[in-house]
Amino acid sequence: MNEHKTQQMVVLLMLSLAIGMCGVVVALQWVDTPAALRAIPHTQFPDTLLQRDLHPTSDSTGRWLALTFGLLEIGLFLSFLLLSVRCTRAQWVWLSLIGVLHGAVFVAMFVADFYYASGQLRLIVLGFPLPTALMIYGVGGIPLLFAVLYFLRFESMVLTPKDLRQVERIVLERSLPAEERSS
Repeated sequence: MNEHKTQQMVVLLMLSLAIGMCGVVVALQWVDTPAALRAIPHTQFPDTLLQRDLHPTSDSTGRWLALTFGLLEIGLFLSFLLLSVRCTRAQWVWLSLIGVLHGAVFVAMFVADFYYASGQLRLIVLGFPLPTALMIYGVGGIPLLFAVLYFLRFESMVLTPKDLRQVERIVLERSLPAEERSS
């Protein structure tokens, strides 16, 4: 498949993901939060809110929609990245694997949060409860792998020597007076 066709497919994928995200946002407007999950003011410290119910299963629709939104967002991020770089098949596979890892850690964070909120999982990892550690080190840290790959492969994925020569030629042409450019 040629590069132009691939770019068209990625743009179509991006549009589909963005429409899906909009759909999730609209759906979240109709999901009612059960009263048991709404926070209430603390009796002694009114600026502080208390959680009423520690059992998170009563709002599964909102959780599923939030999880779906996050996965669509990760997919959109990866699509933008794939559209903006020129990849060999091996580089495309690496970027995709990092994207899948990012999504898997995001799902793991949601699952850990479910069990943490219900009191079944009280594990501390690197100074944080497991869901928070997954968010900080996993969901927040995995995009650094994209940055490292981008840094290490900049000349082959973003600005190739051929592209640089073409940019230098265009800059040189535009720096010449108008009468010299036309001749």
